[in-house]
Formats: sequence, structure tokens, C-alpha cells
Amino acid sequence: LVAAPNAAVRRTAIELLRMLGGGDALPSLVTLLDDPEPQVQRDALRAVMQIGTDEAFTALQTALTSGPSRTRDLI
Repeated sequence: LVAAPNAAVRRTAIELLRMLGGGDALPSLVTLLDDPEPQVQRDALRAVMQIGTDEAFTALQTALTSGPSRTRDLI
């Protein structure tokens, strides 16, 4: 679902990962921070922040410092 061509499906995948995946969902959510669809990026960012672990915040810091410019702008 994370790689689906439809943005609505990717957003649903984010919601499922957020509710059911916990910290194990972090790698999938981090990849979606670079999604071309802004709403998917926002949902992934929100989900990563809700995980709230040190690993999640480190992933956000990495995306903020070395991610693509659209990802840095979003964060």
C-alpha cells in the first residue's frame, strides 16, 4: 500500500502504519516523507511525530538536514 500509485491509498497506508505499526513502521513512514504528494508528506510527518521515539526524532532531524528541499520545507 505504501508504494501504491494512488495518493489516497498511500495516505490510508500511513494511517494503518500509525495505528498498528508503532516503531516498526518508522522506516516505511520515513520513505513517505519524500512523497511527491504534499498531503501524503504531511500525514507521514504527523505519523512519525506521533511515534515519538528518539529514533523517530532522529529520522526527522536527518530528513530536515539532508532530505530534498520539499521535505525540508514541509518539516
